[in-house]
Amino acid sequence: MEWLKLNLFKKVIAVFFIAIIPLLIIGVALNQTGTTIIQRDIEESMHSRVQFYMNSFETEMDRIIRMKQQYTVDNDIQTLVMHHMILSDIDLYYTVLEVQRKLMQFKEASLFVEGVRLYVPELDMRIDDVFIERGIASTELTELEQKYGRMELITAYGDQLIMMDSYPKSILRDNEPQIYLEVELSKQKIEQTLRTIIPNKLGETVIWDLNGRWHLGTLPSDMEGLRRLLDDQPQSHDNAYMDGRVELDRKPHLYAYQLSPRLGAALMIYVDESELLGPLHWHKRLFWILAATSVCVILLFSLWIYRLIHKPMYMLTSAFRRVEKGDLTVVHSYDKRDEFRYLYRQLAQLTARLKGLTEDIYEQELRLNRTELKQLQAQINPHFLYNIFFLLNRVLKLEDVETAKKLTVHLGKYFQYMTRNSRDEVSLLEEVEHIRSYTSIQSLRFGSKLSVELEQLPSEVQDVKVPRLILQPLVENAFEYGLEDNPEKGRLRIGYEAGTHSMEVQIEDNGIGLTDEKLLMLGSRLTSLEADRKLETTGILNVHRRLQLRYGEGYGLTLQRSRWGGLLVKLRMPVLPALEQQGGDDNHEQIIDCG
Repeated sequence: MEWLKLNLFKKVIAVFFIAIIPLLIIGVALNQTGTTIIQRDIEESMHSRVQFYMNSFETEMDRIIRMKQQYTVDNDIQTLVMHHMILSDIDLYYTVLEVQRKLMQFKEASLFVEGVRLYVPELDMRIDDVFIERGIASTELTELEQKYGRMELITAYGDQLIMMDSYPKSILRDNEPQIYLEVELSKQKIEQTLRTIIPNKLGETVIWDLNGRWHLGTLPSDMEGLRRLLDDQPQSHDNAYMDGRVELDRKPHLYAYQLSPRLGAALMIYVDESELLGPLHWHKRLFWILAATSVCVILLFSLWIYRLIHKPMYMLTSAFRRVEKGDLTVVHSYDKRDEFRYLYRQLAQLTARLKGLTEDIYEQELRLNRTELKQLQAQINPHFLYNIFFLLNRVLKLEDVETAKKLTVHLGKYFQYMTRNSRDEVSLLEEVEHIRSYTSIQSLRFGSKLSVELEQLPSEVQDVKVPRLILQPLVENAFEYGLEDNPEKGRLRIGYEAGTHSMEVQIEDNGIGLTDEKLLMLGSRLTSLEADRKLETTGILNVHRRLQLRYGEGYGLTLQRSRWGGLLVKLRMPVLPALEQQGGDDNHEQIIDCG
């Protein structure tokens, strides 16, 4: 019972030490946990940045490749190549000008294109987006053959990055190509976008050819350390990604590495660890300084405060415990005129402020969700818009008036529904009719290459209120990723299953390219979406989030493989009010088959 023999002063000091040691341990644990969380967030941020930019870069390169391929078979270019000998001088002149205008459009269509040049050896002519020149030197023609002969997606020639194409392809015909189309990439613009990946100059970004022929961005001065790192990186797997720490210039660096086998290139972000995590190390030092200062304060002031702290501290602790449990409405009053009166008053103000902030954050979350819905209403896929205008142009050229009438009627209904934003909820019938207009437009576009099956919506669920624009992103996803490039006849089915308290909308296709890994990844992103509120969501993920925000976690989307090998999306939502059981089978399929 040595404790009872201690005087009150020593007891106060002992109590302070007993109280502060757990706080120090918790502080160390919190500090370490915070450091780990911040490091993980930094790694995830680097991962998302490098993956997003590489995906964007691949998408832009694919678009340039498609444009390049389309231009080699353009009507005006084919006329210039095939029929120049029968064209009059004035027709030849205007044909050349039209080709130059299209090359200018090609250049202006992409930020990454520095210039576009068309070589016509038979006419001894070079056409680019600025000049038209007669006379192709033999050395220049030899250089063209060398560039084209490398058969690389992106060719480094001198200080230029070139993408080449020709017509006809030499692998298809024995004779030499009649035209060469050369697209020069803008190294400056690409490097400018690279510098935006890591803000505030905290690190560097570099993208390079896997064969070592070219690179863009800033390479580290310690190339030996980089070579050792690259020797350990995967060079063949799709979307290979690695991150971690590496020693560069005798300093530890954090890096994120993303491989693109399709482009034959890799992207890496590397950041000086001391620059990035320096504030955390300083925070640790401050913590230990604070701990040492606390011990000194205990020793100096225990003598003057031990008489005053017991009862007020007990009451204050009780109040804090109630606040900790979530009770922000009641705080004990304190009538004595000493230092604790100020603490109680501040605690009362703090709880009132916390209550107000909680209500503000809740309201802000609701407003943010509403804003996201409004923004989703305003989104119109530009790719879809381009295709429709090209389709309308083609129909008008064929003077197919009836098809043009159908197309304009469906297009008018489509845009009327997309731009009308007076309501956040619509009936399920209105949503289905909007999808009918959309699939009708796509049917006119794809013709015999597409078969769409739209089941009849059961009458008992036609008036059910649903969030606006929840079906179009799913159908649009089926066209964009499953049916767009399908070499076989595309199939799309939209069906319904209605129960007593809930219903299900099924959207399935026979799209290609859906591997088991991609299907598993999509499913895992749906399950992890609620935990990561900062995740940017579009398409399937956006619809899933809206349904869960509206109806709860028991509803939303599930993904499966369809019976045709493509994707099957099941959209589950409640029926309010509940459906009454009805006998008979009211479902009848309406088949739109342009085949």
